Amino acid sequence: MKVKFENVPNMKLAGFKTRASFDNASKVLPEFWKNCFSANLEKLYSNGYKAKDAFEEFLINSRVGSFGCSVSVNENEFDYLICGEVSNDKVPDNLSVADIPSGLYAKVTCTGAVPESITSALNWIFKEYLPGNPEIEFRNAPVLEYYPQGDCFDLAYQCELWIPVTKK
Repeated sequence: MKVKFENVPNMKLAGFKTRASFDNASKVLPEFWKNCFSANLEKLYSNGYKAKDAFEEFLINSRVGSFGCSVSVNENEFDYLICGEVSNDKVPDNLSVADIPSGLYAKVTCTGAVPESITSALNWIFKEYLPGNPEIEFRNAPVLEYYPQGDCFDLAYQCELWIPVTKK
């Protein structure tokens, strides 16, 4: 898998939130995406769609759905947001916010249909790449998934997994 290192500035993300355990994430998160997309996002990203209200306008302008964000709660659970980057402080009350601290990220290019490509990259990062790596280690910060526009079920689709790291 291709890995590049990049310093990411502070970011503020906002979106829909659920809680998952590390044991059930592979089942809970795809279902969360499916439900969130069909209930809130699918129509917004259709060609020519015009926002009906300020909430829909916020979702479109922030590109909610362009990021997935995992924020550790404890050793067994994490909060997961389907979110987008926010450029101002006015976030609708029914959305959650994650403040992303600046720092070094290992950006892993994932090729293939989602969620399989992301799951495969996560397993590789945490079971093979990071353990015993002499140069870097995991940094306690949110793990991000970046989804550019495109068909995320296409076998050629490319997205990125952003893993917070620090140099040893």
